[in-house]
Amino acid sequence: MDKRATRRMIGVVCLVLLIGQVTFAQERDSARTLLDINQAIQMNGATWEAAPSPVADLPVDSLCGSVLHPEAQAAILAGPKTSTEGAPSGSPATFDWRTYGGHDWTTPIRNQNPCGSCYIFGTCAAAEASMKKQAGTYGYLAQPDFSEQFILSCNGWSCTGGYSGDTLNYLKNSGAPVRTSLSRS
Repeated sequence: MDKRATRRMIGVVCLVLLIGQVTFAQERDSARTLLDINQAIQMNGATWEAAPSPVADLPVDSLCGSVLHPEAQAAILAGPKTSTEGAPSGSPATFDWRTYGGHDWTTPIRNQNPCGSCYIFGTCAAAEASMKKQAGTYGYLAQPDFSEQFILSCNGWSCTGGYSGDTLNYLKNSGAPVRTSLSRS
């Protein structure tokens, strides 16, 4: 092997090692962040655990799109309500629609891709799950699947955020076709 080929080989090896170190550092930082998040969850008395997911690696600006209505902002600024007055007695300690009655009443998680349209995706997921529940005993078998892209495009809304309430009103008043007719994927 000549000197030129040897230098190239050493350069490639150094590059591979550098990439490996950067990847390891990113994974270590991600694990540390996840540990911090789980500690905060436990300190606040919650019983769930955060875990790695494909969404966790996305930049925050591609996840956010829900905008608080001014009335909701005012309620948040007023502070938390800690009273349990009026809460039904005998409420279960935990409740999960994914396992209620031995069945999953939720719909699959969707990827909004790099579009701040979570206000549409979240509202559609809630409406789809509500439809399954309203269908009765075998509602868990239903697979409602609204086209979030239709709602986004046909309203002239954008990927820069919006109100969940507007999405819900649109669904109530106009409905939406199923995902296969106009999809983001």
